[in-house]
Amino acid sequence: IIVEYLDRNYPQAPRLIPDNPDAALHMRLMDRMFDLHLMANMQAVVAEFIPFITEKPDQMRIDRAKAALLKVYDWFETQLPADGWACGENFTMADCAGAPALFYADWVQEIPEHLTKLKAYRARTLTRPSVIHCVEAARPFRGYFPLGAPDRD
Repeated sequence: IIVEYLDRNYPQAPRLIPDNPDAALHMRLMDRMFDLHLMANMQAVVAEFIPFITEKPDQMRIDRAKAALLKVYDWFETQLPADGWACGENFTMADCAGAPALFYADWVQEIPEHLTKLKAYRARTLTRPSVIHCVEAARPFRGYFPLGAPDRD
């Protein structure tokens, strides 16, 4: 709803929801896939290591969530363009969901090397000024990431 508010009330800014109805449907599909299949499975693994949520990590749940991440990684590899953003040349709401989801999902279950489009897309999101700002602003808090933040990004 925030993105829709911005698109409606700040028409001079770049649109995050395409005007074309078919493009908007595709964007919403990608947005939902990033949130419901990528972010949710990443968070399922992380939750296993938060003491007030679970007393002891359940390895079966972790393995299921990581397997689901690998499966959705394969799906994104078939859906993402070779360059540009999740839905083409314009940065959209789908990329707003994709950037943080992939940032952390790759920490939980590294994206395999053979998924070149997905790895390249993640790398592109990390060059976006707004994403750079978020990553840098959060850098002092990486020690709180329950799995330990990798020494990258």
